[in-house]
Amino acid sequence: MSSENKVSQSEINKRIKHAKMEADFRFECLKLATPFSKDAEGLIENATKLYNYSFHIPPKKDED
Repeated sequence: MSSENKVSQSEINKRIKHAKMEADFRFECLKLATPFSKDAEGLIENATKLYNYSFHIPPKKDED
């Protein structure tokens, strides 16, 4: 294994922390969307809308 591909422990820890923060935020979106959702599909849709809104991701437009 070459030293170019070796990742330091601190870099691994940063990546783990980032992944955990991302998962926590997505879970919070699910918790916030729960009162506004009637079923699992609606929950996922509402949570996705919250997530996208938080990161200024424009809603998908239907391509008709």
